[in-house]
Formats: sequence, C-alpha cells, structure tokens
Amino acid sequence: MIMRLINCCNQLGKHINRCNVISNNHMLSSSQRDAGVSPVIGTILLVAFTVVLVAVVAFIMMGLSGGISDTKDVGLLLDTYATGGLAPEHGVAVTVMGGKDAGDIAELRVSIGDPQLHYKARGNTYVPDPVTGIPYRYFADTGTYLKLYDNRTWVMTNELNNTGVLENRLVTVTGKFRDATEQVLLMKMITIPAMIGVTQQFNCSYVRVLTFTNTTGVPGHGLLITPINDSVTSVTVSLENMKDSKNNTVTITGLTFQKSGNQYFFYLPTAGVLDSPYPSSPNASRLIGNATVTVTLDGIPSSATEVVSVDIPARINFFEDKSIVSGEFGTPYLYSDESTKYIVPFTITTSALDKNVDAMRWYINNGGTQIANNSIFHGSGYVDISNRVDKIGNTSGINLTAYPGGTLDVFARTKVVGTDTHVWYRVASESISTILSRLP
Repeated sequence: MIMRLINCCNQLGKHINRCNVISNNHMLSSSQRDAGVSPVIGTILLVAFTVVLVAVVAFIMMGLSGGISDTKDVGLLLDTYATGGLAPEHGVAVTVMGGKDAGDIAELRVSIGDPQLHYKARGNTYVPDPVTGIPYRYFADTGTYLKLYDNRTWVMTNELNNTGVLENRLVTVTGKFRDATEQVLLMKMITIPAMIGVTQQFNCSYVRVLTFTNTTGVPGHGLLITPINDSVTSVTVSLENMKDSKNNTVTITGLTFQKSGNQYFFYLPTAGVLDSPYPSSPNASRLIGNATVTVTLDGIPSSATEVVSVDIPARINFFEDKSIVSGEFGTPYLYSDESTKYIVPFTITTSALDKNVDAMRWYINNGGTQIANNSIFHGSGYVDISNRVDKIGNTSGINLTAYPGGTLDVFARTKVVGTDTHVWYRVASESISTILSRLP
C-alpha cells in the first residue's frame, strides 16, 4: 500500500510540472507568473503532503492494532504491593473493573520484563477467567532456580534476587479473549516496593546452607547444603525447635537425603502430605527453626558442628502443566428435577501420565479456601486417564450457585517415574460463574 501511495505522489508531481510548462508558455510577465502559478503549486503540494501523511499514519495504526473495530472495552485497576511476615512477596495487583468485553476474558496476563511475574505458583503466567471486582496478585519471581539430579526438576532456594525496590518497570497487561483474539489492555510505568523481612542465605565455616522448595518435577522442600571447604567429605543435618505458620511446634525426623554433584539435598518427610493437593500436615507448611549441621572433614566423623537459623518455604504440593495433563468442563445440568444442585461433565483432553494415576479429586476454591471437595476415584492401583470422562458431583450434586465467586478445580495424583514419591497436577480450573453461564 505504501508503494501505491508513493506512485500516486510521483504522478501528482508530473501533473504539477505540466502546469508549470503551460504557465511558462503563456505571454505573461514575470511578476504575473509568480503571482498566479506559485500559490497554486504550493496549495497542491500542501494538500498532497497532507493526504499522504494521513494515509501512511492510518495504514500503520491499522496494522499495529489489527483494525480499530477490534478494540476491546475492558476497564482495569492496577496497583503494586509488598508483604512481609510469614509470606513475604511483592508484585502487581490487577482488578478487572468492567467494560462490555470484561466477561469475555479467558486469560489475563501481566508482565514487567524482568523479573517474571507469576499468579499463585511459579509457572502460572495468567489468571484464567478473571472475575470482575477481584484483585489478582502477580508476584515477582525472586528465587534462584537450580537444576536437580533428574535434569527436569528445578528448586527454588532462599538465595533470593530482586527482593528490593523494582524501579521504573513497564507493566503490560494482556487479555486473551474467547474469540481467540489477544490485546494489550494496559501499559504503565510502575515501581514495586521492596519485600519486607526477607532471609537470604547462611554461610557456616565449612558449608553454605540454603532452604528450598521444588517448583517442577519431584515435589519437596528442605535444606540445600553446599560445601565451601575442600576438606568436607560428608554432611548430616537435624532440625530442632521448628514452628509452622501458626506458631505450632513441629517435630521433624527422618530427613530424606539426596546428593547431586557437590550439593546435598535434605527433604522433609512426606507423611500425610501427599493425601491431598492441599495437605493439612504441618510438614508441608513454611517452617522456621534451627538446623544443626554436622560435617565430616577428611574422613573424620563429626569433625565440626554448627547451628544456624533456617526458614524453610512451604512445599509446592501440586504442579500445573497443560502439556502433561489437562481437561475441560462441559455444560452443567440439574442433579434432579427438584434439586438446585448440578452435575458438571468433565473430560480429560491431554494426558502424558500413561498408566500412572492412582487418584483424582475435585475442589471448590473461594478466596484461597477449599470450601468443598470430593474424590473422583481413589483406587488401589494405577490407571490411564487418557480421554477419561467423568461427572463431577454425580453422587449428590453440587450447589454451584452457593459459590458464585469460586472456582472448580480438578486434580490428578501420579507417581514420579524413578522415585518412590507422588505429585498432584491441577488438571483443570474454571470459575463457577463461567460454568453456570453455559446453562441453556
């Protein structure tokens, strides 16, 4: 199109030159030619330049926006936050305030370039089906991530980065809509305040002590100890005076040991942890207390012992990866003619878990609280859930209308290949308001 505009300008120039020649052939004085032809030529050039400029600008703007008619109407409220205490983090909070297209947002993403922002857990880059009026927090990725022994598990240690003030970040809020279009909804320069009271790392005479939680692959949390002295040949650890997030005393025994290169991983025990994606066991919570680290130097047992204060982050007890396993909800229908409860069809759409799943559960979450849940199946063996079809609430129905601001989540538990532990995957999550909107 730009080439066509240039050609038009060239043709216009030729016509102007012809006008010049004709005027020169007339028997006019020099003063008459200057007074008559120059204003005409100047006016023509000015009009031509204006037309070309407007066309080029319109062409560029249409190309960048995909067409003015496709602009979505969504109102957003953006704010920054920082917390301390038992759950220190900082980041950006986004609230969908309204607009005629607000209910059509399927995914709401927020980015500031560096560091990455996550919703609820590392790896979750968007809020699915955001509800109007609810502030969603995207926290800054501040952990140091290390590759573990199986080449696919990452651990997040408390050797943190980006915990201070994040100045002059360009925040970009992008919406993906149900018509498969995507659009930048907001761009703004912001400054995120510093995290409050963050523990960094602990260096002893012979080792460096970090606390960690796994973010992918093999779940778990505990201590990561790295020798900083060549004389260290082995390390043992015990935990004392541990307190959970409610300040209750927690006794920790039987740490699981795993060595990878020159790094020693000590995992907390999993008793009572893997029964649910939301475990009630204190072993899964954030734990604060003391670690006694005993090292063997040059083969001499218990050569040195040091006690350090440790702050172990909460265990990430379920992961979410749609390339591994995912599903979708269908249209709900009444449990019975007289009932106000519903059954929700559910279908597995992707599964790379093979015949390795031994449990599935559904939950209704409301504001971070699990207010209803039940088992889909919990067998004594492992099954293949590929293309599995279920009916959520088929035994007694679910009163979906009682939780208009909640979400319906489905989880599957699978054994981690090559280990003796399990992990939960969130298979699907959708707002109840969206599920009910499909009612005929």
